[in-house]
Amino acid sequence: MKQTALPLSETNYIDNTPPVNKWDARFREYHKEHPWVYHVFKKYVKEAMDNGFAKYSSKLIFNQIRWQHHFAGMQDAYHAYYARLWTKEHPEHTGFFELRQLRNTEHA
Repeated sequence: MKQTALPLSETNYIDNTPPVNKWDARFREYHKEHPWVYHVFKKYVKEAMDNGFAKYSSKLIFNQIRWQHHFAGMQDAYHAYYARLWTKEHPEHTGFFELRQLRNTEHA
């Protein structure tokens, strides 16, 4: 499978804040090494919005990516961080994903 490199501005999640827990730290490393996953995540978000959804599930999108693209190393916990990243980049769509309080607050 050929993987495309994206410009850093589209993929940079590191915002000079420390990770809130070990999963956040792992997600940031995964995101840095696999930026194309987020690119595909954004594609599915756009499709959902274009189909009239005002709210959607990041876990559903995450599982669509797993099913359709078979990217390696995708941990179940990452969908929450992709939703947070997307919401941070698109504050005008706050509420599209329900962002629940992170359960694992064990620091990295």
